[in-house]
Amino acid sequence: MMGGVDGRLRVLRWWAVVAGVLFVVVWFGATYLPRNAWYPQPASLFEGPAWLEGWFRYDGGWYDFIARDGYQYRGEGVQSEVAFFPTYPILMWLVAPLVGSTQTAGSLVTLVAGAVAVVLFHRWVADRPDAATAWAVQP
Repeated sequence: MMGGVDGRLRVLRWWAVVAGVLFVVVWFGATYLPRNAWYPQPASLFEGPAWLEGWFRYDGGWYDFIARDGYQYRGEGVQSEVAFFPTYPILMWLVAPLVGSTQTAGSLVTLVAGAVAVVLFHRWVADRPDAATAWAVQP
């Protein structure tokens, strides 16, 4: 059985492997592959380390704006940040003084939240049938 601390450590090791592979893939894509027409140049507003730039795209800018400047309603028919839930930008805002920028804080919050999510999900699955089944994938 893989319950308890041993199970959580095993889950975190697998999470770290997957996260590491994803970071390499995103870094490679952001550095060497052609840019999407929606995002043609590197994020000039990105303040964090270069290897995180690939993660700061699309909604990342909205969350960064909310964490730094709060919510603003721009009027009907105009995109604004009111469509985003506040927990993530609040956490970014709280962590930013510790790491130097809201963007790096967002990456850190995402990593920690991902690790917590996989541990909690594994725990939830392990509590259903048994801990060994949480590791089994059956067709």
